[in-house]
Amino acid sequence: MDDIKKTAELDSFLFGESIWIEMDEAYFESLRAQYGKDETEIGPRRFKTYINKDLPIYIIIIPAGRQHNGERMVQYFHLVVEDFELGECNGSYELINEDTLFNKFNIKYN
Repeated sequence: MDDIKKTAELDSFLFGESIWIEMDEAYFESLRAQYGKDETEIGPRRFKTYINKDLPIYIIIIPAGRQHNGERMVQYFHLVVEDFELGECNGSYELINEDTLFNKFNIKYN
């Protein structure tokens, strides 16, 4: 029961009472100065977009970090897929690793 109460309190804080600040370049500069890091370590996430050559399907790929899978470090990605032909609010989200990105979409993200 305590976990349910904590979750409800967190939801109330995050989505009701808290104030959200846009992480613009000035904000990232202050973080870099605070932690002694450069642009390659702290900054906005870069992402790539692709459109299928034959179908009106558009994807956005956002790096999600790396994790060791027991054998090697594996890169993960947030993947958002939209269909332009539908012309309405549509899309799907998936968290995939670099192997799935290559095997399913033939994309090598560098």
